[in-house]
Amino acid sequence: MTIVLLFAIASGFSKGFSLTSKIKSGKWDGASPFTIAMGGPKPAVFIYQPDSKEIAVLSVSGETLYEGGNSSNPLEKISDASAQKTAETLSKTFGAKIDNYINIPDTLDEGKSKEMFKNFASLTTPVSILIRGKDDEIKSTNITRLDSLRLWWKVKGLGVKDVQFTDLALLVEEIIDASGQKVLGVDTLSLNRQIAQYLQDSKLTGENINITIKNGTGVPGAARLAASFATSVGAKVVDVKDEKAVNNKTSIVANEKSFTSSYLAKMFNCDINVAQNDTGIGEITLDLGQDFAEYWFK
Repeated sequence: MTIVLLFAIASGFSKGFSLTSKIKSGKWDGASPFTIAMGGPKPAVFIYQPDSKEIAVLSVSGETLYEGGNSSNPLEKISDASAQKTAETLSKTFGAKIDNYINIPDTLDEGKSKEMFKNFASLTTPVSILIRGKDDEIKSTNITRLDSLRLWWKVKGLGVKDVQFTDLALLVEEIIDASGQKVLGVDTLSLNRQIAQYLQDSKLTGENINITIKNGTGVPGAARLAASFATSVGAKVVDVKDEKAVNNKTSIVANEKSFTSSYLAKMFNCDINVAQNDTGIGEITLDLGQDFAEYWFK
């Protein structure tokens, strides 16, 4: 590893760029699961679970419809999502928050996914990351170089046999479109059960803290999505309430800081207010605000 990185650094400086400017700060802590929404003709989610060292690729049909949250166009085809919307689209499809995305032009199947992993786990990958940033077959991505290097370091000892590919294209259900016709939509509950087995955090389940979600967004479906995000990683949501008052900003109220409150604060990009809440000692209230609805239902 040292030789590879020294070569990469030498190559970088010989081309006249600053190494520190190329490695932007990462978002991944290296301990929680790393998820990637993979956009293309056959979308999928890549998951690396550090605890179990499991790698999973869960694919869905790009032709299936999902509830995009747009009032003028409530049902959208998964594969029609723009590159920047890939993570948002598959987050809604699976009911699990996915921060990273890549878009590839090819149809993703088991062979293709294992080939991509094999290439990524190669010893030459750090050089490629530092010099080029992303693989040539990736059209676009928001994954930073630092997170790419962290992921490579975690998976470099694994092989294609460790990649579990599952085609979930048949997990669909009949829904009614705006014209009253029956169409095939994603079965988010079933998809969520599939992805949750790779996202569960043992520290969250171990704390077993009761969580109440108050929906102050003015959007009825917001609380359901937030609850799905939280439960998919092992948080214990015990109650969901729709509030008449609308909040501008999402926040967490807890009697004390905990792993669970910190985890949820990062997931929902909000502050933690340590104060007495109306749920009980050691319990957490997630107050959803308009910022959550504006991002997920705009």
